[in-house]
Amino acid sequence: MNVAHLLDRAAQQHPERTAVYFPGIPNAVPSRTISYRELAEWTSRFAGGLKALGLEPGDRFAVYLPNLPQFVIAIWGGFKAGCVPTPMNPTLKARDHPSDHRLWGEAHHRSGLYARRGREGRR
Repeated sequence: MNVAHLLDRAAQQHPERTAVYFPGIPNAVPSRTISYRELAEWTSRFAGGLKALGLEPGDRFAVYLPNLPQFVIAIWGGFKAGCVPTPMNPTLKARDHPSDHRLWGEAHHRSGLYARRGREGRR
Protein backbone atom coordinates (compact mmCIF):
# COMPACT_ATOMS: atom_id res chain seq x y z
CA MET A 1 0.00 0.00 0.00
CA ASN A 2 1.29 3.43 -0.99
CA VAL A 3 0.89 6.16 1.65
CA ALA A 4 -0.97 8.26 -0.92
CA HIS A 5 -3.90 5.83 -0.65
CA LEU A 6 -4.55 7.42 2.75
CA LEU A 7 -5.17 10.75 1.02
CA ASP A 8 -7.54 9.16 -1.50
CA ARG A 9 -9.40 7.40 1.30
CA ALA A 10 -9.75 10.67 3.24
CA ALA A 11 -11.06 12.33 0.06
CA GLN A 12 -13.70 9.61 -0.30
CA GLN A 13 -14.75 9.74 3.34
CA HIS A 14 -14.51 13.51 3.93
CA PRO A 15 -14.40 15.23 0.53
CA GLU A 16 -15.27 18.74 1.73
CA ARG A 17 -13.19 18.81 4.92
CA THR A 18 -10.14 21.03 4.91
CA ALA A 19 -6.95 19.18 4.06
CA VAL A 20 -4.66 22.21 3.71
CA TYR A 21 -5.02 25.70 5.09
CA PHE A 22 -2.73 28.36 3.66
CA PRO A 23 -2.82 31.62 5.64
CA GLY A 24 -1.73 33.67 2.63
CA ILE A 25 0.95 36.28 2.23
CA PRO A 26 -0.04 39.78 3.34
CA ASN A 27 -0.60 42.17 0.42
CA ALA A 28 0.29 39.45 -2.08
CA VAL A 29 -1.60 36.14 -1.87
CA PRO A 30 -4.98 35.62 -0.16
CA SER A 31 -5.56 32.85 2.35
CA ARG A 32 -6.92 29.61 0.93
CA THR A 33 -8.31 26.28 2.06
CA ILE A 34 -7.99 23.13 -0.01
CA SER A 35 -10.45 20.30 0.57
CA TYR A 36 -9.47 16.64 0.58
CA ARG A 37 -11.35 16.25 -2.71
CA GLU A 38 -9.36 19.05 -4.34
CA LEU A 39 -6.07 17.82 -2.92
CA ALA A 40 -6.70 14.27 -4.11
CA GLU A 41 -7.59 15.53 -7.60
CA TRP A 42 -4.63 17.89 -7.90
CA THR A 43 -2.12 15.35 -6.59
CA SER A 44 -3.41 12.78 -9.08
CA ARG A 45 -2.87 15.27 -11.89
CA PHE A 46 0.61 16.02 -10.60
CA ALA A 47 1.41 12.29 -10.44
CA GLY A 48 0.26 11.97 -14.05
CA GLY A 49 2.56 14.81 -14.99
CA LEU A 50 5.54 13.10 -13.37
CA LYS A 51 4.76 9.91 -15.27
CA ALA A 52 4.41 11.88 -18.52
CA LEU A 53 7.91 13.27 -17.89
CA GLY A 54 9.22 9.72 -17.74
CA LEU A 55 9.57 9.27 -13.99
CA GLU A 56 8.93 5.77 -12.73
CA PRO A 57 8.21 4.36 -9.28
CA GLY A 58 11.32 4.66 -7.15
CA ASP A 59 12.73 7.63 -9.09
CA ARG A 60 13.69 10.65 -7.04
CA PHE A 61 12.92 14.27 -7.80
CA ALA A 62 13.73 17.53 -6.04
CA VAL A 63 10.96 19.80 -4.80
CA TYR A 64 12.42 23.29 -4.73
CA LEU A 65 9.45 25.31 -3.49
CA PRO A 66 8.72 27.59 -0.54
CA ASN A 67 6.04 26.78 2.01
CA LEU A 68 3.04 27.06 -0.34
CA PRO A 69 0.11 24.77 -1.17
CA GLN A 70 2.00 23.70 -4.31
CA PHE A 71 4.63 22.14 -2.06
CA VAL A 72 2.02 19.84 -0.50
CA ILE A 73 0.66 18.96 -3.94
CA ALA A 74 4.14 18.13 -5.23
CA ILE A 75 5.04 15.92 -2.25
CA TRP A 76 1.78 13.95 -2.22
CA GLY A 77 1.68 13.81 -6.03
CA GLY A 78 5.14 12.28 -5.92
CA PHE A 79 3.94 9.68 -3.46
CA LYS A 80 1.00 8.86 -5.73
CA ALA A 81 3.39 8.32 -8.63
CA GLY A 82 5.45 5.99 -6.46
CA CYS A 83 8.38 8.40 -6.64
CA VAL A 84 10.56 9.78 -3.87
CA PRO A 85 10.09 13.54 -3.51
CA THR A 86 13.10 15.27 -1.98
CA PRO A 87 12.35 18.65 -0.43
CA MET A 88 15.07 21.23 -1.03
CA ASN A 89 15.46 24.41 0.98
CA PRO A 90 14.85 27.24 -1.52
CA THR A 91 16.64 29.76 0.70
CA LEU A 92 20.03 28.01 0.45
CA LYS A 93 22.63 29.12 -2.03
CA ALA A 94 24.61 26.52 -3.97
CA ARG A 95 27.68 27.03 -1.80
CA ASP A 96 25.64 26.35 1.36
CA HIS A 97 24.12 23.08 0.25
CA PRO A 98 25.79 20.06 1.86
CA SER A 99 25.45 17.66 -1.06
CA ASP A 100 26.70 17.69 -4.62
CA HIS A 101 23.56 18.08 -6.69
CA ARG A 102 24.09 18.72 -10.37
CA LEU A 103 20.88 20.70 -10.50
CA TRP A 104 22.22 23.53 -8.36
CA GLY A 105 23.99 25.36 -11.15
CA GLU A 106 20.73 25.82 -13.04
CA ALA A 107 18.19 25.68 -10.25
CA HIS A 108 19.17 27.96 -7.43
CA HIS A 109 17.34 31.28 -7.24
CA ARG A 110 14.30 29.69 -8.92
CA SER A 111 11.41 27.66 -7.62
CA GLY A 112 10.31 24.45 -9.20
CA LEU A 113 10.76 20.74 -9.53
CA TYR A 114 13.83 19.06 -10.86
CA ALA A 115 14.26 15.44 -11.84
CA ARG A 116 16.63 13.33 -13.84
CA ARG A 117 14.93 11.08 -16.30
CA GLY A 118 15.37 7.36 -16.15
CA ARG A 119 17.02 5.15 -13.63
CA GLU A 120 20.50 6.59 -13.83
CA GLY A 121 22.04 6.87 -10.40
CA ARG A 122 19.45 4.67 -8.65
CA ARG A 123 20.57 2.06 -6.18
